[in-house]
Amino acid sequence: MGKLTARKVETAKAGKHGDSDGLQLVVTSTEARKWVFRFMLGGRAREMGLGSYPEVGLAEARAAAFEARKLVAVGKDPIEARDAARKADAQAHKAIPTFADIAALVIADAQAQSTNEKVKYQWARHLGPAYCAQLLARPVNEISTLDVAAVLRPVWESKPEVARKLHPAIRRVFDRARVILKAEHGVVMLENPANWSDMKAQGFSKPRTLSRGRHPSLPYPRMPEFTAAMRAREAIAARTLEFLILTNVRTDAALRAEWSEFDLSAALLTVPLDKFKDRP
Repeated sequence: MGKLTARKVETAKAGKHGDSDGLQLVVTSTEARKWVFRFMLGGRAREMGLGSYPEVGLAEARAAAFEARKLVAVGKDPIEARDAARKADAQAHKAIPTFADIAALVIADAQAQSTNEKVKYQWARHLGPAYCAQLLARPVNEISTLDVAAVLRPVWESKPEVARKLHPAIRRVFDRARVILKAEHGVVMLENPANWSDMKAQGFSKPRTLSRGRHPSLPYPRMPEFTAAMRAREAIAARTLEFLILTNVRTDAALRAEWSEFDLSAALLTVPLDKFKDRP
């Protein structure tokens, strides 16, 4: 039986008041009261806080000290055990990130590694609402291969250029998610739902390289002759083709260009985002 009683705990003066086997009530000069468990482990004296009075009563403090003594008896540090239990509890109650949460990290990393504004735009577009709308709000560990297939199927044949970039981008999100879930949530994702072997099982084959086929190229030695013949023609088509050759601008962007997009004094053409290949 301990030395303290409920009455003594309530009326004790400033100082340390022992109960039994290391349990103490510490009363400060301002009469604030807290529980402390003192113990020896590995030849060192240690103190473990058990909470303040009256939030933690005498019976609760004795029960907590009893559990701590059992750990000390088998050579375990009760402070470390409590910290580990709190961390595990926090992980268990921490919300699982959504696909959008992890995608935002992947997009930020990819954009930081590129200086190409178009590449930065494409990462955000591929993993955003334009293609992944049905995945964004879902906890990332609840998304299946069937869900990924439903996202990819609409573009797999009609937009192979998009498909070739969209699938690896989605796969990277799940690779990142597996690491984060294990480290921060104690959740193990055994498989990446965008694995190519699983996609093939859903009937996918590698997307075509180009959706518009291949075009013959002009041998480089013939370029001066071709350029001279082209410049001899008084036609906007000839001027447009020369512009494409000199600038490597996409054909569609050149054909849809407007005078407001040109700054002739700076020799600059600004192509709006909606004229990119994967425009909305």
